[in-house]
Amino acid sequence: MLNMGVRAVAIDNWWCDDAMRVAHLGTQLALGCGKFNVLFADVIADIGQWMHEPGNENEFIRITLDEKYDQGHDAEVNGPLERYLGHDEILSPADLRDTYRGLWPTLRRMKEDGKRVVVVSSDDTLHQGKYIHAKRCESFPFNEFTNYPLCGGKTDSNCRRFRGDATHYIFDVIYDGPTANGAITDLSEMVKCRINLPATDMVTPQLMMTGVYTWAYGEPSIQLDEDSCVMLNHADFRWYTSPDCDQSLSYACQSSTDPNDWLVSESTGPYDVTRDLCPIGYKFSLPHNGFRQQKLKEAMKGSSVWLNLTPWLTGNFPITDAPLTSPLGNFANYLRTFYPALLSSIAYFVF
Repeated sequence: MLNMGVRAVAIDNWWCDDAMRVAHLGTQLALGCGKFNVLFADVIADIGQWMHEPGNENEFIRITLDEKYDQGHDAEVNGPLERYLGHDEILSPADLRDTYRGLWPTLRRMKEDGKRVVVVSSDDTLHQGKYIHAKRCESFPFNEFTNYPLCGGKTDSNCRRFRGDATHYIFDVIYDGPTANGAITDLSEMVKCRINLPATDMVTPQLMMTGVYTWAYGEPSIQLDEDSCVMLNHADFRWYTSPDCDQSLSYACQSSTDPNDWLVSESTGPYDVTRDLCPIGYKFSLPHNGFRQQKLKEAMKGSSVWLNLTPWLTGNFPITDAPLTSPLGNFANYLRTFYPALLSSIAYFVF
């Protein structure tokens, strides 16, 4: 799951048979939960082990506890979080209040501060608020999602989670996942709509590939450095490294005042970040989420365009695009902003 690119998980934790366990029951009651269900502590231990494996030192994860009501047993929840994920690596409510003055930090700031984990409740069951934040996103069944441009009511100022459920439960006369919520089999429209948290319980490599709006398969095909040039191809609207930075293409231009406003330069030229062909009020840039890429796609005139990836390769992040803190608290958008070469959205896996 994590090796496929998932960076947000939802865990249904239940107190049953004298322990905190994990069970995806499709009900508001702990019916069918027993000794055969995995311990909550073991699930958190598995996540913690992956987070601390060599090569994963810079990875981030968001955990949502999909607890249906306050079951108590705070130590059985907080203990595994602290023991396996690390007290200093979890961005706690106290950190948010005291260190960041209530403003959610970007991933870049979290990396600088050694914070790699955010834990959120789906229903504001906080277990004393030691590690768990109140919910940030409105949650809707996938059946209520509408494709671009309606986007299920998503805007730049709200946070939306659309949950799918592909499970046919034994007692489907009471509850059946695909009927009640709808099954997510493709992420591309939600990526196009910059949905914060697509939530599905069946993750495959094929599904995850539909969540990528950036690199084409097999790209980048060369080692990226400050001299690399990247284009958005007009045929499949994916990113490619170009072996010829001298070819003449239009530039992708983003409004300096409205990040969702895109056009392409009328003039063409070789890739050169010092020679901005964009008109006044626009800057040579690249789309930081699927919604902005869609706006750029609509502005393209049947030709490939240069994308300005250079600042992200040299570490000279544009200040306006990479503030140290943001009031929105949109964890998924942070990943899109600072790691545009990765998956364009965070997919949920639901236990």
